[in-house]
Amino acid sequence: MRILTLFLSVLLMVPCVADAKTTDVTADVSSTEMPINITAETLEVDQDAGLAVFEGMVSISYTNLSLTSDRLNVVYEKGASGSGGQTSDIARILAFGNVTLTQGETTATADEAVYLPKNDNITLKGHVVLLRAGSILKGSALTYNTVTKNMKLHAEPQSGRVKASFALGKKDK
Repeated sequence: MRILTLFLSVLLMVPCVADAKTTDVTADVSSTEMPINITAETLEVDQDAGLAVFEGMVSISYTNLSLTSDRLNVVYEKGASGSGGQTSDIARILAFGNVTLTQGETTATADEAVYLPKNDNITLKGHVVLLRAGSILKGSALTYNTVTKNMKLHAEPQSGRVKASFALGKKDK
């Protein structure tokens, strides 16, 4: 995710508005890194507001991590400066509508997601479902720290409970 943050920081330095059936943005951050691929129907960057907005069937892929959503907003720090005084540090990345985050064999779905690079937290909100190895976790919100790997699932408001169904491995006879 640090590579994604770096790429999106560079993206804001280039003023642009793209509108096409699909906008492909690919960055090879260094010769030893895999490219980050972002596709969307539109991309709009507002340097004064410190905002980049991808809309329409947004898809991000990087190695074994992928994220899809209806819209992705990248918000930059106020007062942070890159080359030429442009804002470059990402404050947060927000994904809205039909959010699906997949890494390896784990898939999480939600109504929205927020990534905060300063504290390495990803928070999924609204109808959260986490699937892994046949196990299912459900709740209203899930917070995951990408460094510590700690996770907290919050209860659904209606029931006041989280739901978990764990798949048990088959025993060899």
